[in-house]
Amino acid sequence: FISEHIKDFGNEKPKKIEDIDRFILSRLNRLVKECTASFEEYEYFRTKFETENFFWNVFCDYYLEIAKDRVYNPDVRGREQRISAQYTLKKSLIIILKLFAPIMPFVTDEIYLKLFAKEDEKKSIHLSEWPKFNKKEIDKKAEKIGERFLGIVKAVRQFKSKNGKSLKAEIDLVLEQKDKKLLVGAIDDLRATLNARNIKYGSFSINFV
Repeated sequence: FISEHIKDFGNEKPKKIEDIDRFILSRLNRLVKECTASFEEYEYFRTKFETENFFWNVFCDYYLEIAKDRVYNPDVRGREQRISAQYTLKKSLIIILKLFAPIMPFVTDEIYLKLFAKEDEKKSIHLSEWPKFNKKEIDKKAEKIGERFLGIVKAVRQFKSKNGKSLKAEIDLVLEQKDKKLLVGAIDDLRATLNARNIKYGSFSINFV
């Protein structure tokens, strides 16, 4: 998915970064801070564990699926929403690559040379600048939104799997009343990710259409 589109992603920063994108960037910033501290303390295993956990269990398992709809359907979701997803995908991948680079030097360099070296103007990922922690990108509100969002997605996936249904199966979803305000800016992402025909509020429930 990323390799097909990353070269087409511009460096244009969106006028507004979507809630789930801000969640990813905030979590990624925390990861940069943790990994930098771990390397300084020679705790390489901790860096590897934390980076792999974020990459597989947040970025791949959830965010790629969330971002796809905005990238593939700008006519429906809007140009700015697409730019927000593209910006977040590109920024996330280069940071993740650099965090992995000291641990997996060859494969990360190969990907970097193919996708980022020309723009970054470096001959190797190992000559590039280490990611810097940016306190301004820590967004506690977005993290609260993102954690709730991922919790709902996990519950729906488990429900579909338990009932022998495809993850693409269409559903009607009832969220809790507190979610109405919390997820207002992420509801279109939630609807697309879960293939939810209707989303209402009351007592949490999932039903197949």
